[in-house]
This record gives sequence, C-alpha cells and structure tokens, in this order.
Amino acid sequence: TFSILPYIRDAALYRSRKTKRMAPLPVQSFSLTHKNKMCGELRMSVQFLPAGSLQVHVVRARNLRNPDRSGEPDPYVTLTMESIVPQLRQEYTTQVHDDGGADSIWNATFNFDVVDQIELD
Repeated sequence: TFSILPYIRDAALYRSRKTKRMAPLPVQSFSLTHKNKMCGELRMSVQFLPAGSLQVHVVRARNLRNPDRSGEPDPYVTLTMESIVPQLRQEYTTQVHDDGGADSIWNATFNFDVVDQIELD
C-alpha cells in the first residue's frame, strides 16, 4: 500500500520544459511483506499524468519467497485503487508468471483514472 500524493505533487518534475513530454521515470523498488516477514521486492514506476490518469508500469519482482513451500511459485501482481465510492474502485492483475520463480518479469502497464470524489454527488 502506498499513497499516490507524492506522484501527483512531483508530476511536473518529470516533464521536459521544451517539449512538454513526460521524461522516462525511474523504476522504484517496493518491499513485499507477508505476515510481517519480508518476502521479496517489486520493481515498478508510477507516474501521474496531467489528464487525471495514474500510470503504473510493473517491471519485475525479485527474491520472491514461495508461500506454498512445495513446487515453484506462480507469481502475479494485483494493483487496486480504492475509492470512497464503491463504483469507482479499480483493479488490474498481471498475468500469472508460470515460470517466473523467484525473479519474475512482467513489463505490464496499467492506467487508473483518478477521479475527484468530492465532485461526484
């Protein structure tokens, strides 16, 4: 779980002043935990676009631990944007990486619509 507010605030930093196009964003690491234990790392970039869209590019996972303890893990990533208005909740899931093991690669991009929930009465 993380807040999108820093990405909204910093969106202007990644725009080129001359071309007004978005510069490539750095890939960040997010620690994964399960039952308060480290279970791997997710690498992705998050970008708030000017038209009220949040773009998340899921790159890869590293050092995943197998929760089943038998066989290889079949990892996937589920991204959810919660909302105070239930109809506006958005969720995307990557494909299951059958052969990914501890180091899976997805390179999947998802776009969330960011809606001003106060205006929706």
